[in-house]
Amino acid sequence: MIRSRTSWAEKLSNAERNSSGGRRFQCEKTGKSLVIPDAREIQAIIRQVPAGNVITMQQLGNHFAIHHQVDQCCPLTLGIFTSIIARAASEEEGQTAAPSTPWWRVLKTCGDLSLKYPGEGAIQRNRLTAEGHCVIEKGKRLLVEGYEYALVDF
Repeated sequence: MIRSRTSWAEKLSNAERNSSGGRRFQCEKTGKSLVIPDAREIQAIIRQVPAGNVITMQQLGNHFAIHHQVDQCCPLTLGIFTSIIARAASEEEGQTAAPSTPWWRVLKTCGDLSLKYPGEGAIQRNRLTAEGHCVIEKGKRLLVEGYEYALVDF
């Protein structure tokens, strides 16, 4: 039996269905508290980023840590959900005229474009350039020049 490939929209839907509104954990070694963010929460924040602005993964993590009153947000889960959100939105764009989630405005913590997003940086670069950002190459890295001045403040 040939199994059809699960779409990114289905994966996002599964993540949302299995989410519990941000689960909190306590690390026994360090005593620090940690939150695993909900996919819907992440998507809602990304949708609030206006054209011409960007947000970093660190900002997202800090937002969720403050919102859930914990020491930090799980960076691994945040990265996985953000990637799924980007791929699901990109898939959706082929079916609708306007993207519902501006995933290209999410940068890695140091201002890098994510090569794990659709187009391996090319789509993100084109969209950010169209919104007025200058994307520069530093070796294999793609960076938004002056990104620290365009960050969203939550």
